[in-house]
Amino acid sequence: MERFKLHRLLLQADLANWFNNNVNKSRAIMSNDLFPMTFLITQTNMSLTSDLSFENFNNTTPESYFEENNIGYIVLDKKLSFNATNGTLYKVKKDAEFYRIFYYSQDIHSHINQIFPDYIKVVYENDYFIVDEIQ
Repeated sequence: MERFKLHRLLLQADLANWFNNNVNKSRAIMSNDLFPMTFLITQTNMSLTSDLSFENFNNTTPESYFEENNIGYIVLDKKLSFNATNGTLYKVKKDAEFYRIFYYSQDIHSHINQIFPDYIKVVYENDYFIVDEIQ
C-alpha cells in the first residue's frame, strides 16, 4: 500500500512539474477528482473550479462555457472508472469525504473521444492523469 501511495505522489509531482512548464497559469483547472488537484494548485498557483462544474460537464458542453468560466484545462483521474455491465459510457457522482468525485463507467483513456468535445485535446498523460486543454 505504501508503494502505491508513493507512486501516486510521484505522479502528482510530475503533473505539477508539467503544469509549471507548459500551461497558461491564468486559466483554471477542472477535474473529476479535486482531492489530488489541491496539491497541484499549491504547486502551480493556479485556480481550481468547483466540483459542480464537472458535474455539469459532458461532451456537448459548448466552448463558450469554458471561456466564460476561464477554464483552460481538464484533468481526469484515469483510475476513477469501472466496467459497466451494459457497456454504455456514463458518469457517476459519488460524495467523498471532502469533495464529490466522478467515475466513468468505462476505461477513461480508451473512451476519451466520447468524454470530450472535439475542441478539447489531450496534451499530457501519465499513469494516473490525463490533461486536456480547451483549444
